Amino acid sequence: MTKVKRVKIDDYVLITKYSDKDFTDPWNIGLISEFGEDKKGLFYRVGESNRYYRHCWKVTKEEAEEILNNF
Repeated sequence: MTKVKRVKIDDYVLITKYSDKDFTDPWNIGLISEFGEDKKGLFYRVGESNRYYRHCWKVTKEEAEEILNNF
């Protein structure tokens, strides 16, 4: 898993609200559907979610499956 700032639409990522990747905090995993920058910094969104997140890590499908199976 690699933390990234620059992403492309349809990159497979784990996005979180906070940088510590604590899975008790808000997080999501999937394909990037929107990203950008506002006055607070970078933001990311996956799939049909209506929520934006601030931290992004590129993951492989295998890593994503492992995360989803464990959490």
